[in-house]
Amino acid sequence: ILEVYNLYENPTYVLLKGNAIVTTEKSTIFLSDFSGGISVPESALEDIVGIQVLGSSVITVENLTTFHDCSDSENLYIYLGGFHNHSKEMLLKQVYKMNFSCQYFHRGDLDVYGFAILESLKARTGIPFRPLEMDLDTLRRLYEAGLCKRLTEADKKAMAAPSLQQYA
Repeated sequence: ILEVYNLYENPTYVLLKGNAIVTTEKSTIFLSDFSGGISVPESALEDIVGIQVLGSSVITVENLTTFHDCSDSENLYIYLGGFHNHSKEMLLKQVYKMNFSCQYFHRGDLDVYGFAILESLKARTGIPFRPLEMDLDTLRRLYEAGLCKRLTEADKKAMAAPSLQQYA
């Protein structure tokens, strides 16, 4: 009955793509061999013993469409699907431990929740993430293209959070 009404838990996945090597006890995976990236079930994340970033940056991405639009092959991209969960946190910490000299960016939606995700990433992983294409110039371009909407009362209330004051 639960299956009929989609009330059972489905596994979650982490999407990875870019210029990195993923190793397990039994295999080596060159992410660059997969133009669209790979999907790793959450249950298999513990099988990963290492991720070597061959490029200079690790970029987390909030939005699936944006993840698919990221086409440069120099960086490691990790799709978050909104707020990250514990498994993605652990994966990010593992990546950082092995690749601390890389630059770390978050490419989120240019809204209150995109910034909340960025701040949550920094607070919960200890990784010095910086915003990517989440700046005033990008906002101006989107505004001039007519792609912005007004802040709602809920947005304004969320922006009052101490962690988001720097973006207000």
